[in-house]
Amino acid sequence: MSEEHQAILHEFKAWMEHPARSLRPESIVGYMGKVRLLFKWFESTGKDWQAIGKVDLEEYLGWLLAEKKNAPATRRGKIDAAACFYRFAVDRGYRPDNPTDNVRRPKCEGPQGPGLTMGEVERLLNAPDTKTDRGRRDMAILTIFAATGGRRDALRALRVDNFKYDTVEYLAEDEDGYLIIRPRSRKPVLKKEQALMMTMSLKGGRSLTIPLVKEAEAILQAYLSLREKQSPFVFPAGHGGMMGKTNIRQIVNKYGKMTGVDVHPHRFRHFVITWMLDSGIDPVTVQRYVGHKDVTQTLKYKDISGRSLMRPAGRDNPLKQINLPMQVFIDKLKNAPKP
Repeated sequence: MSEEHQAILHEFKAWMEHPARSLRPESIVGYMGKVRLLFKWFESTGKDWQAIGKVDLEEYLGWLLAEKKNAPATRRGKIDAAACFYRFAVDRGYRPDNPTDNVRRPKCEGPQGPGLTMGEVERLLNAPDTKTDRGRRDMAILTIFAATGGRRDALRALRVDNFKYDTVEYLAEDEDGYLIIRPRSRKPVLKKEQALMMTMSLKGGRSLTIPLVKEAEAILQAYLSLREKQSPFVFPAGHGGMMGKTNIRQIVNKYGKMTGVDVHPHRFRHFVITWMLDSGIDPVTVQRYVGHKDVTQTLKYKDISGRSLMRPAGRDNPLKQINLPMQVFIDKLKNAPKP
């Protein structure tokens, strides 16, 4: 890459790192990688980044499809990164306009295929060896995925101080107890109690705080009290810092192979969202629980569900419905001696 292009990308990185942008380090790294690819394409085609227009960017999207075999969501992410770069260019006076404004984004069809079944989640949560420190960590990881539907990046960024107890309000009741709608509401409150609240980071620098179901809370607390490596991160890497994306996927894949379940981290998210919709929980509540920016993202999951959304709401979390000896696991974790 030319020195001129390296210099402008360095300036772009500094612009993104300004506190006013509220961009997470992971987002900055992702944008930089995507924009570097765009500049390599500029150089290979002889195009001037300051003079390109809509037609050029549509040509770039076509190249991503034909040469890189990128899926619609991947191509959309790369044009979004280009949009961020050209916002910087306009802000710094390099261009009068943003050429990505009128570029039609590739249409993402939404979730493909069903999420995990209750039986598959049961097999996965039964798989880790809770006699070992690593097994207890892995079970906590799988449990947080199954209880919250959180994304991989949110889970690996979890810090110990992201958890605190707070009062939550229970607003609807079924035969099994209470269904949490949200911490604060104008609706009549049936019950208040203390719950462990978990704050997760979301895309775009946003954050989300949700209550953790009791089963997941007990397993997490047992893991943290017994773990060998102390770190500000809940699931640290070997050096004590944030665990890598590949490490999380390898852990999930390990238990998928062990149990014969076709699984990756995002399938847990499908599982939680479709379960909540199938249970009759209104889409806006599901949207808030899983951190979707818009309810239309949540509604895409209705198309992959094979069950009616009109039946009464069920239990307050899918872990309640899994036929697992959860208390046995919890007791085993609490009483297990340190290796």
